Amino acid sequence: MTRYALLCLLLLTACPADDDDDSAPVEDGIPDFVFGQARVLDAVSGARVEGLTVTFDEGEVPTDDEGQARFEMSSQTDFEVEIAGPDIQTTWLEGNSGIQDFTFTTFVGAVAVHDGVVAQLGLPARDPSKGTLVVAMDTPALQAAEGASAAINVDSDPAFVFVDGVPTLGGELVFQAAGFVTFANVEPGSVTVTVSAPPNTACLSFPGLAATADYTSYTVRAGAVTVAQFICS
Repeated sequence: MTRYALLCLLLLTACPADDDDDSAPVEDGIPDFVFGQARVLDAVSGARVEGLTVTFDEGEVPTDDEGQARFEMSSQTDFEVEIAGPDIQTTWLEGNSGIQDFTFTTFVGAVAVHDGVVAQLGLPARDPSKGTLVVAMDTPALQAAEGASAAINVDSDPAFVFVDGVPTLGGELVFQAAGFVTFANVEPGSVTVTVSAPPNTACLSFPGLAATADYTSYTVRAGAVTVAQFICS
């Protein structure tokens, strides 16, 4: 994999943490509040990014010197978290908070890397009046859910994946594909994400895996990236 392709991959993906579930058990199994945590890394260097603004509900928390921002929210509640700062493409993390503490790890960076990928694919240039939607589909072990596919219900450029580090048109995670599908130049507004699971599995939105209604509607914003995360098992 070339360094350029790797950076492209890093810019456009987010995944849950596998070691940060520290939610305390409660008597009825459903706490009133959970803690969410955004862990933000630079797409070019992989370094933790300090001083970004993480906005949730009506609160703001800066990322610390570990690139992390921790925030409290009501359990089993739909949420939107914005990560913004100088010289990065604003990134939104959406989902249902569920009943356990959770961590999103996401890579951020300038728009140049994304622009390079779509140019390599021969897709239209990025339209700043439109947005990007990334649908990540992982196994519980945080490996790509091979055979999973994603589709959306609004206009966009053709979907693409990274296969062995190379951007390739298509909406399915084929062999050696990274665990996400990207839709560029998506019309802003509410977008329904439909995920088709691999055989004998089900794909549920993360982190609210125990939510009474699965989270499938995401908001795409002009000039920004929205990340939709699913776990397939």
